[in-house]
Amino acid sequence: MSEKPIIFCGAMATAINEGRKTMTRRVARLNETLFRDEYPDLKKEAIKAALSICPYHVGKHLWVREPCWIWGHWYTDGTTPTGRDKWRFNPVGRKVRFDKPEKIAKRDGGYGWVYRHARFMPYWACRNKAAVTDVRVERLQSITEADARAEGFGPSVCADVFRNAPGWQEAEDAYYAEDGDGSEYDGWYCYGHAKKRAGKKGSVIAGCTPESDGPAYCDECSAPLVMSLTQHGIEMELLIEDDPNGEHPEHFPASGLDASIACMIADGFGDLQERHHGRLAQIGFATCWEQLNAKRDDGRYAWAKNPWVWVIGFKKLETTR
Repeated sequence: MSEKPIIFCGAMATAINEGRKTMTRRVARLNETLFRDEYPDLKKEAIKAALSICPYHVGKHLWVREPCWIWGHWYTDGTTPTGRDKWRFNPVGRKVRFDKPEKIAKRDGGYGWVYRHARFMPYWACRNKAAVTDVRVERLQSITEADARAEGFGPSVCADVFRNAPGWQEAEDAYYAEDGDGSEYDGWYCYGHAKKRAGKKGSVIAGCTPESDGPAYCDECSAPLVMSLTQHGIEMELLIEDDPNGEHPEHFPASGLDASIACMIADGFGDLQERHHGRLAQIGFATCWEQLNAKRDDGRYAWAKNPWVWVIGFKKLETTR
């Protein structure tokens, strides 16, 4: 059976390898005028046609291309018309690894590990193969909590995604200032502003880890502070209370201070329950989608545009690697 390559980032390929990812979404380039709700018969035929042109049909075998390191060396094979050296990569044997090594080959003919982008990964280096088990077409924002988890977005993956979100800030330790007699404790601050607050003689500053129903920010500069959210606070931050049915999916992508708080939640600063993981996965998936697709085709595939996507379910096949 022929196998079709499919590209994933390193984190998603690892999730497949560990059995945590069994689903992916890919933009479906469709004639959206045929999917209008007021023409149900036409819409049904349009969906059928969309599935017929999906490149990942049920039963198809896939092999995963992902970023990797391959043992080999660079060499020059003559010159280009401009007279500049043209460098090529020559793999030696079939050695491959998926974490960053220490010995890296430089473009001087030396041997070592050479980074290869996913699109340059050869078939023989593949460690993940899968068989397509299900395909459907739906709107991007229709992703459920269960599907978001099937996409591989556990807490650790979500935390990494939030750290790459626009405006993310690493949380600082929280401090408060008080006089020597213990009075004038009136808020939380980052260290710098707590020190200014305690500038007068006899004042002291003390560190703390606030436990709160809401996020902790420095009262002066609004920098996020390390906190331990209660279960109620986590539900407020993840919009579980305000949006129990997913009625406002446009709020899913996190950025700025929201990303900082979501990152702390994913990192375990608070009473994160198993039942919260699905909602966290939704926000992590949406944030990752926005990072990868917000600027594609002039923003046509941004989360807020809610494009049609192919939803591809698959199961991992056994490989020799």
